[in-house]
Amino acid sequence: MSLPIRLSLFYAAFFAVAGIQMPFWPLWLQGRGLGPTEIAIVMTVALWVRVASTPVIANWVDRTGRRNSALIILSWICVFVFAAQAFTATFWPILIVGSLFAMLRGSLLPLGDSIVLLLAGQNRLDYGRLRVWGSVSFLAVTLLGGLILRGQDTELVLHTVVVFLAIAALSVHALPAAETQPAQTARAPVLRVLANPTFMLFLLATSTIAGSHAVFYAFGSLHWRALGLDAFTIGILWAVGVVAEIGVFIWARPLLERTGPAWLILAGGLFALPRWIVTARAEDPLLIAGMQVLHAATFGLAHVGAMQFIARATPPEVSASAQGLLATANAGIALGFATLASGPLYTALGGDAYFTMAAMGGAGALAAFALLRTWKGGQLKI
Repeated sequence: MSLPIRLSLFYAAFFAVAGIQMPFWPLWLQGRGLGPTEIAIVMTVALWVRVASTPVIANWVDRTGRRNSALIILSWICVFVFAAQAFTATFWPILIVGSLFAMLRGSLLPLGDSIVLLLAGQNRLDYGRLRVWGSVSFLAVTLLGGLILRGQDTELVLHTVVVFLAIAALSVHALPAAETQPAQTARAPVLRVLANPTFMLFLLATSTIAGSHAVFYAFGSLHWRALGLDAFTIGILWAVGVVAEIGVFIWARPLLERTGPAWLILAGGLFALPRWIVTARAEDPLLIAGMQVLHAATFGLAHVGAMQFIARATPPEVSASAQGLLATANAGIALGFATLASGPLYTALGGDAYFTMAAMGGAGALAAFALLRTWKGGQLKI
């Protein structure tokens, strides 16, 4: 099996899990009797635990250099922890088991990204054309999930996620070894990265843009269902966004080479403004689908820009810590606080809660503009 196929397989398997969990997990939580505020709390705490766990695990990996071993162990533990959700029936057990799963699962993609970026750099591979298979997988599984779940008991969501988690764990074994020399420093690698002001500005920009998706991730499916859309239509709307991001991953390289990572992050923040403002009031599925196309920018361009910033700006021996901090800031701190707020906001405002997400995207664009003025494109002194 060639190197590009092995790296692509990891992303395909990893995002197959997200293809079911992200759009349909809130429906499972609702099926267990949780209300909007409780759903927001469960999802937010799951994000927050990553704030503590992901940098700690990433720091340990940089200290040891054993990326592949850590990824394999964590992947299999995640399978069994998530399966334990079958034995939860009320808010507190769901919160506890879900948080434990998030604590472990949150480190998988940063570790996988660090392996792929190292191997891609060494072998002159296009990261976007590897990562795109994650989006293709997400798209296919989301569409399939919409068909399977139409009219079915939401318990099927849990069973399907467990199956895909096991497949993802198997795919990790196919990743080539990308062990690095342990970071030779008395100071923790994660603290070295945090001490750089340019990297902190980068985290501010990317995390704020990522946080602007909070209402969409937590309540997008529920909001569309309240508008009268069925599960299959909801799956199609999610899929439209993924198709758009697929195009970005395939064709972003010429744009990246022409403009640079900071410009792509800036574009992600700017396009968040029209996306969330229109989504707040849109009821026509075609108009909603049009706004989903902007996922190409708010997620796709911002993500490619973030990955390439880390590849260009951080030394290899601290790359796992850099990836861990990015995941913590994006999917933990910013998205965590925004998701917690999204419960009361959605309860009080309904679709108008998206207006607050537009404001976050605008703030991220301002930070990205400052990064563009500060970073000159070279490796940072970390």
